[in-house]
Amino acid sequence: MKIFDLVKPKRLKPGDTVGIISPGSPAWSQANIRKVSEWWESHGYKVKLSANLNKRFGYSAGSALERADDVNEMIKDDSVSAIAPLHGGCSSAQILEYIDYDAFNSNPKIFTGYSDITSMHLAFAKFTNVITFHSPGCLKLANEQVSDYTIKHFFNAITSANPLGHITLANDKKWLYTIHGGTVTAPLIGGNLSLLCSSIGTPYEFDAENCILFIEEVNEEPWVVLNCLIHLQNAKKLDGVVGVVIAEGENVAPLKFEPSFECNKSHEDILHDFFVNKKIPVLYGLPMGHTMDMAPFPMRAMATLNASAKTLEIIEGGVC
Repeated sequence: MKIFDLVKPKRLKPGDTVGIISPGSPAWSQANIRKVSEWWESHGYKVKLSANLNKRFGYSAGSALERADDVNEMIKDDSVSAIAPLHGGCSSAQILEYIDYDAFNSNPKIFTGYSDITSMHLAFAKFTNVITFHSPGCLKLANEQVSDYTIKHFFNAITSANPLGHITLANDKKWLYTIHGGTVTAPLIGGNLSLLCSSIGTPYEFDAENCILFIEEVNEEPWVVLNCLIHLQNAKKLDGVVGVVIAEGENVAPLKFEPSFECNKSHEDILHDFFVNKKIPVLYGLPMGHTMDMAPFPMRAMATLNASAKTLEIIEGGVC
């Protein structure tokens, strides 16, 4: 991993302006845009909607250039303190070549999102020295089913310069699974597994050398997850990784119990078989993916993974 002198964006303060963008897919319902705006305002912040937020272009919220223009405008707008995608969906990677990374370096600010937004986090990690936040999108935050755990940890990450500390379970009845024990302290990098794979062979290819790699996935059959992991291995993207944290798998199971071929391996079994002999700490089951309980991860912030004790502690804050 290329080492930068990392820059932490300024923490979000009451009354600051949050810029809402759609770098991937549009909102399913236009009413959701009003819902998201009112959610942020109810928490004491101003909202600025990107110029092309309401556009639709097939699966995308406007053309690639329109979506990239919205990102760049928010980056350059000094009145905007944080940039928050509505959600992911698909096609965020289509705008990467048009983003003004030099402007983001010169004018660092909070950038949030997850799922398809993984592509943007990886690009910012490649071409800037600014910490970004793998964290809930706006539609998730404004969802009536979102947990207090998610909202508390989200605002803690972007409004306080204190270390984020231990990533705890939201439900103490859930189980964390040590696949391989051990302890390591290193920067965090990662995101959605399929998007990590999609970056390979592009200028935005991720580098996890000497890092703790975190992975999350949703709505995939276990054999698809296995193929993605094999792809990372064959591409040498796991070489030099010093620890792995895997999110609680949301619906990572056959959509129907009619598997494509005879197989009796669960998601957990596949993860165990793949990682158990890697001889690095590997922990499965933390709330950091497509679940209503979600802890934010500041990309490239330092963390200590103690897989034997089933703990992950983020030992620095992501804002200043």
